[in-house]
Amino acid sequence: MNQDNLYNFSLLVIALILILCICRYHNIKKEKYYNNINSNNINGNNNIYVPTNNQIEKKRKFGCSGEVFKKKMYNFYKNLDMYQKTYEKKQDTLHKYEELSDKLVDVKKNLIKSEEDVKTCIPNFSETN
Repeated sequence: MNQDNLYNFSLLVIALILILCICRYHNIKKEKYYNNINSNNINGNNNIYVPTNNQIEKKRKFGCSGEVFKKKMYNFYKNLDMYQKTYEKKQDTLHKYEELSDKLVDVKKNLIKSEEDVKTCIPNFSETN
């Protein structure tokens, strides 16, 4: 009987903790919602879903005028072109490196073969003292 009471008491404590966690979660979500509404009211927006004329005007002013936009786009495409050319040059250099590495392996094989050919004539050709 005592164990049943202890079991029921522990279940009750766990249930209370779970209920408190759910209540805290609900309060946090409600605070975030009301903070969003209050911050929008401070900015002059009475509805969080509909932007005001002031917000639309700020977005429009954020854009660039014709000449500034042209300069920025020109600079962007110039840098993009430079990047592409540099990347292609890097790739070409890597391919040349691979080709030279393969050629070096072939030349080394030929050198070893020629050294062995010379050793047939001169037995102590490559020995160092």
